Amino acid sequence: MHGLGYGPYGAGLVPHPPVLSCIQRFEDADSNVVNSLSVNIKASEVGAGYGAGYGAGHGAGYGAGYGVGLGAGFGHGLEAQVNVFSTTGSPITIALTENAATECASDKYGNFMGGSFPMGGMGYGGYGMGHGMGFGHHGKPVGVLAKTTISPNMLASFHIDHLAGFSTLSELAGRGVIVCATENVVMGMNGHTYCKGSGISCCALHYSHEEQHLGQ
Repeated sequence: MHGLGYGPYGAGLVPHPPVLSCIQRFEDADSNVVNSLSVNIKASEVGAGYGAGYGAGHGAGYGAGYGVGLGAGFGHGLEAQVNVFSTTGSPITIALTENAATECASDKYGNFMGGSFPMGGMGYGGYGMGHGMGFGHHGKPVGVLAKTTISPNMLASFHIDHLAGFSTLSELAGRGVIVCATENVVMGMNGHTYCKGSGISCCALHYSHEEQHLGQ
């Protein structure tokens, strides 16, 4: 028996388990893309566990089976792939935010997720710069996916193999991702961090069965 499908996606089997995905392109007055962002977050893949869980989904109904697979096969948390493009390039901070909207204004996206920076803020200033591929860095505040410098007119890709502080997709569904000029990352009086003014690019995470990447 095939069951009723997963959550809001309706009856029948789906080709693979859901991811959280978003993509946004921002154009100038001449319809040229000047800034863009794509994000894909999924459960960390563990081959044996995923096979057992997905098989149970086929046998017992995909909704129930996916729960089994998620618990047994994806116990190692979440991973993310982030692609960023900008015609200008600059030092940037990419962060998960409490809220999401089509506009990248700070009052729309709110605070970075995961609370405040470590005491003293020294950990934030001390980790990596570079171009192209990037990985998670120890010492980042929870909710900050990457801090780096991107080159103008070049696509930068970052793979975060473990999202510290988050273990399920439901924790991040409906949240935002913002690319903020690092000089505009500030801490409020309440200890929470946000992007002052408007971000360079942003998008809203939603469930999908297909990943979305810039350049496709």
